Amino acid sequence: MRIILALLTSSVLSACAGKQVPQSMGLSMVTQEKTNIVWSGSVVNYKVQIKGERNETIKVAWFTGDQVLCDWKKPTQSGISECEFEVDESLSSIIVEARNAEGGGSIMGLQLSVLTSEEPQAMSD
Repeated sequence: MRIILALLTSSVLSACAGKQVPQSMGLSMVTQEKTNIVWSGSVVNYKVQIKGERNETIKVAWFTGDQVLCDWKKPTQSGISECEFEVDESLSSIIVEARNAEGGGSIMGLQLSVLTSEEPQAMSD
């Protein structure tokens, strides 16, 4: 049993030898939006900074559910990714995903509360 385990361990280590292990990266919210409460119909601009890696192959995308808010694109030289979009009533969270070509990546989520301004309803007696 020990011989089989040693052979498996040796095989795994030799399979990884000479290959660079993917690094992960961190995401940090640096947006100017000061709150998680937003108005339906308003246009908001969120920003994140990618930390821990400066790589030409990094791309970032912004999602809500299955909907793409901002498609995959490279961050700025300083590692900032920005997404501007109009808020609708169905928006409850934003997911930011960063990836590089080596397989490293990071995901960050933000929960939102969307306020609506509806016209007052007439009270009935």
